Amino acid sequence: MSRILSLPAMLLLGFLPAAAGVASSAERIAFRSVPPPESTPAESRELDFARRARLDSYRNKPGRPAPRPADSPLSRAAALGSLCDVAWHLPGGWYVPVIPYDTSAHGGDGGAPPLLRGDLAATDLAFGTRNTQPFAGPGFDLSAMVDGSPHALPSEQGLAGLETRIAARALGAPVPGGRHTLGIWFDPANGVAEADEGNNEWAAQWVWAPQSLTMGVPLVRPGVPEPTGGHDAIPPGTTPYPNRDGVRSPDFHGDGNDGYWGLVGIVPLSAADDVDLALFTPTPGPIDGFGVPLRSATDLAGATDLILVDADPALGLGGVTGPRDIGASLVTGTPAASFAVECEQSAWIGFSAGTHGPVTMGAGQFIRLFEFFFDGADRHVVLQNLTGQADLAMAVVRRVPGHGGLYARPEFLTLGVDCDAEGAGGDERAVLTGRPAAYYAIAVWKVGAGDFGDTVSFRLHITDGLTGVSDAAAPIATSFRGAIPNPARPGGTLAFELARDSRVELSIHDLSGRRVATVASGSFAPGRHAPRWDGRDARGNELPGGLYFARFEGGGVRASRKLALVR
Repeated sequence: MSRILSLPAMLLLGFLPAAAGVASSAERIAFRSVPPPESTPAESRELDFARRARLDSYRNKPGRPAPRPADSPLSRAAALGSLCDVAWHLPGGWYVPVIPYDTSAHGGDGGAPPLLRGDLAATDLAFGTRNTQPFAGPGFDLSAMVDGSPHALPSEQGLAGLETRIAARALGAPVPGGRHTLGIWFDPANGVAEADEGNNEWAAQWVWAPQSLTMGVPLVRPGVPEPTGGHDAIPPGTTPYPNRDGVRSPDFHGDGNDGYWGLVGIVPLSAADDVDLALFTPTPGPIDGFGVPLRSATDLAGATDLILVDADPALGLGGVTGPRDIGASLVTGTPAASFAVECEQSAWIGFSAGTHGPVTMGAGQFIRLFEFFFDGADRHVVLQNLTGQADLAMAVVRRVPGHGGLYARPEFLTLGVDCDAEGAGGDERAVLTGRPAAYYAIAVWKVGAGDFGDTVSFRLHITDGLTGVSDAAAPIATSFRGAIPNPARPGGTLAFELARDSRVELSIHDLSGRRVATVASGSFAPGRHAPRWDGRDARGNELPGGLYFARFEGGGVRASRKLALVR
C-alpha cells in the first residue's frame, strides 16, 4: 500500500467513517505522518500543537449559544452526572487534530497537507474526536469554521464511552487564497449535555496557494476575511497572524525600455470599507506565507492603497524581480468586503520634457505607471484629466537605497512628490526642482471606490521650467490651487493658474489673519505658476510648523487655502 491514502480510499477500506458513520478503534490504525521539517520558520513552529494542552475553559464569542438555564432538561441532566464529553483529539502520528486537504492532492495519513489550492479546489477536513468520559453520548452536529464563519457539516454519530474516532468531511467550497484560520466545532448549538463544554473547538492557520494575476488586468475579489476571525479557537500559547485574502503578482522585470518599475494597488468597492495592502515573499506549501509583510500600505476608508516595486536590481538600490504575494486585510467596514486588485509595469515615456497620451483607464481599471529620466532641471509634471469625472491622483518617485525595492504610498511624499490636491475632474501638478537627476516613476491612479467604475482619459505633460505648461494643457480659467504638497515643507510650492495677463498678490497669514510672508507680488503671464515659499516670514525668520492660510488675489479671483507647515 502506498504511504499516501486519499480520503475516498480511507473510507472504502474502513479507515474512516462515512459522512454520518462510525469508525471504531480507528485510533489503532497505524497512520504514518509527514513529519515537520527539523528546522522550521516561526510560522511553522506555530502549528506544532502536538504538545500543547487542550483548551481549559469555555470561551464566549459572537455566535456561541447562550448558557443553558439552570432548570433546563440538559442542565438537570448535567447535575445528575453520567455525561459524555465530546472533545477534539490528536491521533497518534498526526500533525495536528484537524487537517485540511485539497481534494485533488490528499495526504490522507495525518501529515501536513502537501498542497492547498486557493479558489480552485474544494477543501476536505480530516479530524480526530473522542469521548473523554466512560459514558456513551448521542450524535452531535458539526461546523467547520473558516475565519470565524461557520459552515454546517453532516452530523456525527454518537461516541461510545472513551471512544476515539478519526472522521472526514467535505467542506463543499473552495477556500480563497491567502492565510486563513480553519477549525472544527463539535456540537455548535449546545444540543448535547457534556461534562466539559470547553473542548469542542480547535483551529489553526493554513495557507492556501494564491491565484496568479495577469499584468494590467484587474481582478475583483469577493471578500476580505475578518482579521482575527477564528483566532479564539487556536490553542493558547500561539500568536496567529491576521487572516488575509491573497493573490500572487506577475513577474516584475525589465523588458526593453519598459517594466523597470511595478505598481500594485487594491481598492475597496465600498467607500465605507478600509482594506489595507501588504506584499510578502512567495512561499510554497500550506504552512508558511502571508505572515510578516515585506511592505504594507495603509490609507483611509474607501481609498486606493499602493506599493511601488523597483524592478531594476542592476542599479544596486535594492531592486527586486519576480512575483510577490499580495495580501489584503480588513481594517474597518463590512465583513467580507469586496475589493479589486491590479498590477502594472512601467511604460517608458522618454527623457525630460514632452507630452504623453491620451491614456485611457477603463471601468474597473484603476492604476497606470510610467518611467522617465529627469535631468535635474526645474520641471513641471502635469496630469491633465481629459474626461473631467473621476478623481485622479499622481506621484513622481525616484529610487533610494534602504527600502528593499518596495515603496508604500505613505512614503511617496518623502521619496518624491505626491499630488492629490484636486477633486473629481481636476488636474494634478508636481514641481520638480532641486532634485537629483535619475530615472523616476510616475504613478497615476483613481483615488478610491467612487471612481472605480468610471472610464477616464488623461495626458502627462513634462514641461521646461516652472512658469507654465504646454498649450495642450493651458488653463481656461483663473484659479488658486494652494500648497502642493500639503502638508508643506519649506521650499514647497503654491500653485495658481491664470487665464490672462494679471497682477497677482500671494501671501501667507497666521490663524489671526496677520500677514506673515509674501510669496508673490507682481504681473504674471497666462499659464500655470508655482512659486516657492521657504517657510520664512517677511524678515527672513523661520516660522514654526503649524496651520496657516495662503491667500491669492489675481485675474478677478480671490481665494484662500489652508496650509499645514511641517519641519
